[in-house]
Amino acid sequence: MNASLYKILTVGLILSTFFASGQDFTSKKEYLSALKKERDEKDREFANSEKSPIAPDQKAVFKGLRYFKPDISYRVMAKLEIFSNPDTIKMVTTTDRRPLYLVFGEVRFSLKNKEFILTVFRNIDLMTKPGYESYLFLPFTDLTSGDDSYGGGRYIDLQLSGGDLI
Repeated sequence: MNASLYKILTVGLILSTFFASGQDFTSKKEYLSALKKERDEKDREFANSEKSPIAPDQKAVFKGLRYFKPDISYRVMAKLEIFSNPDTIKMVTTTDRRPLYLVFGEVRFSLKNKEFILTVFRNIDLMTKPGYESYLFLPFTDLTSGDDSYGGGRYIDLQLSGGDLI
């Protein structure tokens, strides 16, 4: 697998759905166990799935993605503000595909004594797909972007929980 694709895949999978799926990990051990399980499942999927982005001739030597070491200090609760009249945009992707998203709202949180506000999006096509009705997409960049991770940024898949905290 080429280095660029490897970076893209690694970054895209660092923060997976379970981080914000409503699970409330009561201990660091539970959190790290769930993270390991999620990463192992993703590696198996990449090694075996027909939909894998790994070239068929590379699957035999694929030993799993490289991940950042977990740091639970980056697991935060954010306050979600849902926009009352969201705009619709065509989201730029790494392909020619331009899916429609609602500019759904903002999340506000503190991390390491700094305040952050990030925009949250909602994929219009997924809103009616079973299992994805509450799916939200949170793209962002950080200090690793373009160096230790993909230059286009990273993302977190979130789930609406019915409250205003994510």
